[in-house]
Parts: sequence; structure tokens; C-alpha cells
Amino acid sequence: MAAIDECPKLRRDLRISEQRAREGVVYVVAEPESGRFFRLREIEYFIARQLDGVSTPEDIRRKTEAKFGADLPPEEFRQFLNHIRGLGLLEGAAQATPRGRIRGSALYLRLKAFDPDRYLDWLLPKVRFCFTRGFMACTAALVVLAVALALANWPDIRRELGDLYRFNALIYAWFILLLTTSAHELAHGLTCKHFGGQVREMGVMLIYFQPALYCNVTDAWLFPEKAKRLWVTFAGAYLDIVLWAVALLMWRATEADTWVHFTALVVMATSGVRTLFNLNPLIKLDGYYLLSDGLEIPNLRARASGFLGGLWRHLWGASDSAVVDETSARERRIFVAYGLMAGIYSALLLGSIAWWSGRYLVDRYQGLGFLLFIGVLIMILMNPLKRAAGLLPKRIRTILASFRSMKRPPTKISVAALAALLLLLPATLTVPGEFAVLPTQNADIRAEVEGVIEEIYAAEGDVVETGAVIARLSNRDRLAELTQIEAAIREKQAKLKMLRAGPRAEDIAVLRQRAATAGTAEAEAKRRYAEERRLHAARLVGADAGTTKAEEQLKFAQHKLAQMAPLEAAGAISPLELEEARADVAIRRKALEEARAALQLVRAQSQAERRQDIALAEARRMEAEEELNLLLAGSRPEEIEAMEAEVASLEARRAHLKSQIERASIRSPHAGVIATPRLKEKIGQHAAKGELIAEVHDLHRVTAEIAVPEREIAYVRVGQPVILRARAHPGETFRGTVTGIAPATAVSDGTYATRIVRVMTVIDNPDGLLKSQMTGLAKIGFDDRPLVEVLARSVLGPLRVEFWSWW
Repeated sequence: MAAIDECPKLRRDLRISEQRAREGVVYVVAEPESGRFFRLREIEYFIARQLDGVSTPEDIRRKTEAKFGADLPPEEFRQFLNHIRGLGLLEGAAQATPRGRIRGSALYLRLKAFDPDRYLDWLLPKVRFCFTRGFMACTAALVVLAVALALANWPDIRRELGDLYRFNALIYAWFILLLTTSAHELAHGLTCKHFGGQVREMGVMLIYFQPALYCNVTDAWLFPEKAKRLWVTFAGAYLDIVLWAVALLMWRATEADTWVHFTALVVMATSGVRTLFNLNPLIKLDGYYLLSDGLEIPNLRARASGFLGGLWRHLWGASDSAVVDETSARERRIFVAYGLMAGIYSALLLGSIAWWSGRYLVDRYQGLGFLLFIGVLIMILMNPLKRAAGLLPKRIRTILASFRSMKRPPTKISVAALAALLLLLPATLTVPGEFAVLPTQNADIRAEVEGVIEEIYAAEGDVVETGAVIARLSNRDRLAELTQIEAAIREKQAKLKMLRAGPRAEDIAVLRQRAATAGTAEAEAKRRYAEERRLHAARLVGADAGTTKAEEQLKFAQHKLAQMAPLEAAGAISPLELEEARADVAIRRKALEEARAALQLVRAQSQAERRQDIALAEARRMEAEEELNLLLAGSRPEEIEAMEAEVASLEARRAHLKSQIERASIRSPHAGVIATPRLKEKIGQHAAKGELIAEVHDLHRVTAEIAVPEREIAYVRVGQPVILRARAHPGETFRGTVTGIAPATAVSDGTYATRIVRVMTVIDNPDGLLKSQMTGLAKIGFDDRPLVEVLARSVLGPLRVEFWSWW
């Protein structure tokens, strides 16, 4: 307090920016040594400007009261002076430690590489066109076009992105990511320089051991214009979006098997993923700073966490409620909403990472992996747990403080005790592995014939005996076909019997009578044919004579007409007589035509019909005679053999149908438990031949198949004891012995696809607790070894092989 009674003076090397904010005018003060920034309200800045080294604190307090027309209690005024002195803003106060090249924690480490200000001054004029309206309009149109192409080609993009999950592709993607990240950070720096700021630091960050580049553009906080601050923050993300758009257009325009196409795909994938991740406001990247500047609330995450902590303490009855009272209603709403979302997101993100890494370490290195996981988890959660402890009630914090104040043993003694414990303490060496339950006898009941499932006689979990009917297929079509085949067999057998018996006398007499009748019909047809020929010849002679007579009469009439024409001209005869002569010629000509037509008709008439009757009668006679001859000759041996073959074929078909009808009843080959769910739902479904209908498992004695990692199989021998615990029965322990070890390795079905060796053990299951396909964990062998060997065997074994291969 004595120092405050002097005449304090504000440091002259501070950089101050006046800015308009929602709550009014604020002043941002930059401390050059530490690079920290402070935000002062108008009254706080007025007080700071009065600290000229001449005015006393009391004079400054009175000036402030006169300026703002409000009382300023001396105690509050002294607290403010002490506060800015502690921040190092006054001359003579303890200065903040200059920032070194390496700062931060093991999980959030910054390594300063160089001061890029001169390099950015050289580069800025060459890329100043990027800050023009035309460039922004063109790149925005390019991004819109790329989005449309991405939507149109999404199936192809998704398919090709799956091909990047290869080691060489991931290495190349990591290299491309470093290049694009460098461009991302340069975009931040160049934008800051474009608006008149300074960029004094670029380097490498380790965020949870993941390397990343960074560019310190905190000088942008001194820009009075809010839009400029936002553009500096958004510049890197905008460059990523433009790179993504250009890469997508190159990917679309190039052939799939070229390196340009592959590079464009990698750039598109890395830029797209980083943009989505970078613009997430719930983690402290560009999206967070955009939200913080947009809401005009600096240090949003820290202030939201502090507000929620103060609110929690206030709810627990703590007397200090300043954190809650000093915030506005708008800030309280923002702090609650953002603090809860950021906290939940961080918990889910870190929880998923911890779950994945923990599973990997434990699966890979068992006990040692668990210890490594716990160590890394404590390292990550050390600071959050300390902050969370501050939220506890005062009584609990006092108890925890008492534990921390307890005297700890010297480090050397602790290390020696730990080493002795690891080397001397015996521990049981067991080989763990995932197991799956398999029935000792496992039968797949399949349809032996094709058909529709008509009845189901069992359900999941039912116990069935050997030969029990499980299901029945419909036999309607097969029964109908069987009826037809049996009728055909009876018909063929009757014919075969007739063939073997030979012809009867009555059949011979009937055929002889048919042959005689056919001969008589043939003779009658020949007689009628001869009579028809005689009559035709007479008709032909008569028609020929009629034609000759008509020709003579026509010639006479024509001659008479020729003689009467001159007479009529001389007037010797009347014209009427001449016309009569002409009519007579026409009549005679017509008569000639009719006679000739009659002659042609007679000539055209033939005895084809009679000849056809003769041929038909002759054919009938010959057919009757052949049938009679065949009947008299008796049945041929070949006919009898052919009929016998037909009968045998039909009988074989009948036997096959009866077998199919019998096999339509699906039976269990051995006793066991039905393991197929929802069997009744299969009624009415069509079952193809060989289709699985149900599974029957004999679970009185089961086999457990244990997946032992390849590196652990050397510790496993046939006959070793095995202890198993199923996930379905965590309180039950099942015991067995190793009965077999697979002769070859296999690839596991888990997430990491490691090589395993399958180990078999047989377990009695009288109560039926273990069901088929149940899983759990098993431990094989119980040898006593030093604790260090038990913990480190998963690491030492592979290291021995690797070291051996070096020499």
C-alpha cells in the first residue's frame, strides 16, 4: 500500500487502441514484453491516462469523480492501482517475463521459430491482389461452383476417399497437410500486415503431441475496426476453402490414374476436413476466435468457464458472488450456453479419444498398457482436475489441501522401492484373449427339397430329440404329380400285359373281316371307275358333234347374209329381211360358242375323284392286311422291352417323389437346443434346396475358441488351465483346459486387425448358462514370474526381435 501513495506513472511503451464495443468505448492495451493484451473500460482508461508520475492517487481519484459524476471509493481505487501494477503497466513495477522460444505445457507446447515480419513485408506487395473485391468475387464464385460439383459427384468422391486409407497415401497426406497449413498461417499473417498490424512470431505447436504450425497475429486485437479483426481470423479458413475448391476442380478435370488427380484428391480431403475442424467454435481455433470477436467478448472460453465455476460455488453457498454479479444479462446467457456446449463437447471429444487410445493400449500391452494409459490420462487431466477442485465446497477443499501438505518420501527412496517391487515381487503370468462360445455339436438343418414352409414345430430355445420334426414343407404339387404317375404306371402295366399275352382269336377274326370288307370296297371303286370312263367317252363324242353342227350352221348363215346385202342395196329385198339375216348370224355364233363350251366341259371332266376313291380303298385294304399280319406275327421282343423300360422309369420317378415327400418333413440330426430366432416367421416363405432352416446346438458341453495374440502364443501349451468369464455372466467363472492350438495364425476381426492364434478349450455347461456365440475374456496359464516381466513382456518381446535384426 505504501507504493500507491507515491505518484505512479503509466508506461510509455504501451500500445493502446480505442475501439467501439457494445457496452461503449473500450481501450485495448498491449504490453510489449510479454505480448499480453488488456481491455480497459472508459473510466479505467481515464484513470490510467492520469498516471503521469506527478499527480497523486488522491488527486486522480477526485478528477475521476468530477469527470464521471460518481463516487469512487478509495478502497476500490487502490485495488485498481494494485491490479494494473501487478499487470506490469506502471513504470517501476515488476515487469512480466519476456516470452521465450518454448512455452506452454507438455500437451499444449509452442516453439517459436522466427520473426516473419520482414518476410511478410516482402511478400505482401506480390499478393496484394488477393485483397481486392474482384479476387473475392471470383473466388466466391469458384467456391459455389465447387460445391455444386461436389454434390453432383459425391458418390465418386466418397469412393475415392476410401482409397486414401493406405500407409503411403497417409504419409503423402501428412506432407500435403503441412504445406497447406503453412499457407493457412501465412494467410493470417499477410491479412494482419495488409491492415497495418505487425507479425512477430511464427513457429510450431504441439497440441496433444500433434505437430501444427502457428502464426501469432494477436496484433490484430489493436485494430479499431471489428471487420478487420474478423477478416484476420477468417483469412486462413477462407484460404482453405479456396484451396478445396481449386483442388476439387482439378480432381474433376484430370484422369483418375495421374499424380495430379491424386494430389488434388489429397488436398481436397485435407483442406475440407481441416476447414470443418478449424471453424468449430467449441475448440480454440479460428472458429472460436471468430465467435469471440463477433460477440465482442474476449477470452470467451475462460470467462465462460470462470462464470460457471463462480455460479457453481454460489449455488453451494460460497460468499463470493462477484463473478455472477459483475456480468450483464447478455453475458450470462452467452456464458451459460457456450460454457455448457464447450464443456460437453470437450468431454465427449476427450472421452472418445481416451476410450480409443485406452482400448488400443490395453489390447496391445495389457497391464503395462493400462498403466501407460492412466499416466497419460493423469497428465492430460491434471490442470482440469485442479480447476475442478476449486469448484468444490470450502470444507472439501480444506481436506484435499491437508493431503497435499503431507510429507512425501524422498524421490530416490521411492524409485528404489518401486524398482525392488518390480524385480522381486512375484506375479502370475497369464495370457488373456477374447473368446467365443461354440457348441461341441452344431448342426445346420437345411431343406433337402424345394418348397414352401407350411408348418414350424419348434421355437428358439426348445430342446429337441434326435429325429424330431422341426418343420414341414408343402407337398401339394408333389402329391398331385405322384397321383398322375401312378395312373400312368397302371396304364403302361396293362399294355405290357397285353403285349406279353399275344393276339386273341376274336381279334384275328375281326381283322380278317376288316381286310375282306376293304377288298370288296376296293373292287366296287374300280367298277364305278370303269363305268364312269365309258359314259365320259360317249358324252365327249356327242359334244364334239354338236360343235361341228353349230359351225356349219354359222357358216351357212354368214353366206346367206353376204348374198342378201347387194340385193337389199338394189332394192330387190326389204331392209327387214336383211336385218333378220344378220340376227340369224348372231344366233348361230352364240350357239357355236355354247357348243364349244360344252365340249370343253366334257373334256375337262376327269376320273380323278374315282381314282382317289380307288387309292383310298386300296390303302384301307393294305392297312387291314398289315394289321392282320402283325397280329398273326405276335408282339415283338423290342416292344415288350420298351414298355418295360417305360414302366421302370415311371416307378423310379414315383419312388423319388415319395422320397421327396418324406424329406419335406425336416428333422433334427441330433438332440440339442434350437438356436435360430423367430422360426415361426418363416411359415409361408419359399425355401430353396439347401437353404438353412434352423440351427441345433448341443450346449451341454461347449467349446470356447480363444483368440490369443501372436506375440503371446509362446506362453500357451496344451493342458494349461483356462479361466473364462462371459460378458453375459460377469459373476460366474468357467474353467477348462487347453485342448488344442491352431497350426496357423489368422487375422482378428477386431478394430486393429492383428494376427492371432486360435486356442480351443472344452467346458462343461450343465446349467446351459453359456449360449452359442457368447463372448467374453479368458486367461490361460498361471505361471509365477517377476512383476516387471509380467508387465513389460508385450514390449520386451517385440523389442528383442527388432534389436536382433539390427546386427
